[in-house]
Amino acid sequence: ININGEEKNLIFKDDIIDYVKLDNKNIIISSKTRSHHGTIFFNWIKLKITELTKSILLEKFQDANIKKIRISNSFSYWGSCNTKDSISIDWRLIFAPKFVLEYIIIHELCHLTVFNHSSKFWELVDTKISNRRKSQNWLKVNANYLYRIRFN
Repeated sequence: ININGEEKNLIFKDDIIDYVKLDNKNIIISSKTRSHHGTIFFNWIKLKITELTKSILLEKFQDANIKKIRISNSFSYWGSCNTKDSISIDWRLIFAPKFVLEYIIIHELCHLTVFNHSSKFWELVDTKISNRRKSQNWLKVNANYLYRIRFN
């Protein structure tokens, strides 16, 4: 499995404590109850994508005034924003390279200035990121793979 651009093995363990542990090669999901592995992993994914989004915002967009980060489960968009300085990021982006997540965040932040997809909007995006087309192409190629990832 690929997490944030890094290839990892997914290992399920039975243990007395529920946890997710990440090391250089593995993601170890442990649970008291075998049927809870998926829930534990999904909750960990939502936490990690939130943390990653916050770190990207702090690292690259200190001036952004984002009050809330929501994790979405959409099948039609990767991110969204609103005028209340809130952005939504699809949890599946944890399985994309970091540059793709950065692009989605930039895309949504630029919508706080230009609320459409006009040439003015794309010019603004291109001033913030140099690899927009690379990110868009990655999403075109991999969207079907990402959308197949589901948790029940």
